[in-house]
Amino acid sequence: MFSMKSLLLASAFVASSMVASATTVTSVCGSFSNPSTGSSGTWSCNSLTTILGIPGATVNSEKIVYVSDYSNGISTPVSETTTFVFQSGFGLVNDLVTTSGTGNSNTPVSFLGWTYNATAAPVLAGFYQNVTSGQGNAFNITYNNVVGTGSVLAATGYVQVVYDYSPAVAPEPASFAMIGGGLLALAAFARKRNA
Repeated sequence: MFSMKSLLLASAFVASSMVASATTVTSVCGSFSNPSTGSSGTWSCNSLTTILGIPGATVNSEKIVYVSDYSNGISTPVSETTTFVFQSGFGLVNDLVTTSGTGNSNTPVSFLGWTYNATAAPVLAGFYQNVTSGQGNAFNITYNNVVGTGSVLAATGYVQVVYDYSPAVAPEPASFAMIGGGLLALAAFARKRNA
C-alpha cells in the first residue's frame, strides 16, 4: 500500500512544513537625560545573537532609530543639537538632529532630511536608517548633545536597533519522535502487508 517512495515524500513534506516565521526584536543601545549643559558619550548596539541569547537566526533587515529632544524650556527660545556618529562599515550616515522651540519643543529635524517617525511599538519614535552592511553584528555610536540657546529642564536622546529576523529552525525532540514513530509504523504496516 505504501511504498518507500511515498514514505520519503511524506517525511519531506513534514520537514518542509517546519519553517520559522519572521519576527522582530528591538534593543535600546543607549540613552541620555541630562541637565541643560549637554553631554557626550559612546553606546554599543548589541548583535542579534547577544540579544536573542542563541545563535543561528537569519537577519532579514536591520535598522536603527535615533532622536534627541528636550523637555520644559526654562529660558527660551531653545535650540538643542545632537550629533550622532555611527561606526563605519555598516552603511550608516552620521547625522545632526536639531530641536528648537519655547517651553515645549517642536518636532526634531534631521540634517540629512530624514522623516521623523512616530512610535509604532515595539519601535520607538525617531529617525530611521537601514543598516546595509554588517547586519547582525554589534556596532558603536558616539553622540554629542549641546543646548546652544536657552536652557532646559533636561535634554534627552536615544538610539535603538531593530532586527527583523527568521529564527533558526530546530524542531523539538518530541516532534522528531512523533514523526519517526509514525514513519516506523507505516513501514511496519507496509512490510506486513507485502508479506
